[in-house]
Amino acid sequence: MKFSIELITPERAKDLLELNVQNRVPKIPVVKRYAEEMRNGKWKENTAECIKIATTGRILDGQQRLMAIIQAKVSINMALATELDESIFDVLDTGTKRSAVDTFSSKGIKYASSLPSIISFSNDLKNGFTQRGQNIHRKASNNKLLEQYLEEELFWDMIANTTYNWYLQFAKIMPPSLIGGFYAYFYSIEPEAAKAFMEQLTLGVNIQNETINSLRQRLLEDRVSILKMQFSHKTALILKTWNYFRSNQTTKTIKFDAAKEEFPVAI
Repeated sequence: MKFSIELITPERAKDLLELNVQNRVPKIPVVKRYAEEMRNGKWKENTAECIKIATTGRILDGQQRLMAIIQAKVSINMALATELDESIFDVLDTGTKRSAVDTFSSKGIKYASSLPSIISFSNDLKNGFTQRGQNIHRKASNNKLLEQYLEEELFWDMIANTTYNWYLQFAKIMPPSLIGGFYAYFYSIEPEAAKAFMEQLTLGVNIQNETINSLRQRLLEDRVSILKMQFSHKTALILKTWNYFRSNQTTKTIKFDAAKEEFPVAI
């Protein structure tokens, strides 16, 4: 490990970033804010906050500052820590700056933007909700979600790919986190039924249960409504519709009354 203070010019920043691979997705608004501060002379140089660079050239911390230097077209004195071990990337700024999406993106995972929320929501469904639809279990850390993905990489890639197609064909009525989370959860109960249910719900073709039509209508109405359906209520309706589908029962109007009913559990 080596430490130094270096005047980082836009050219030097560009050279450093060219060696950077599989990093988290930069937050463009943050880069713009940094660049504005640099242009206006408001950037504080002597904060001891290092640009951290691995032996491979990967920027472990500081890519947004380097991008801002290029955007601002200014030169800034920066502290550099070089020849670091790449393994420390996952613990830098954990829980504050790096999101689960950042963690997945840093590993070059294709569906990094949706997989963490899909896996997390699937876990919520498996762990169970209270009557109010709130999960009482502690959320998994970014690294735990990554570990869970890597344990069943092919499965989660299939879930994410299928989810994305359904998301587009359902006119983006439901976010990928819900579509994928429900699909993964129902898949753990009965794979073929899960695929059939989610296809009928999202594609609206070959619907075998009138309750699915009722749910689709509720979701479409909610999309254009000013007063949006609460997340827990939407979750309860989908779980109830799944139970109607699984038990070969039907209803023309799908409802959930949290004051009178226990929160549904998938069968």
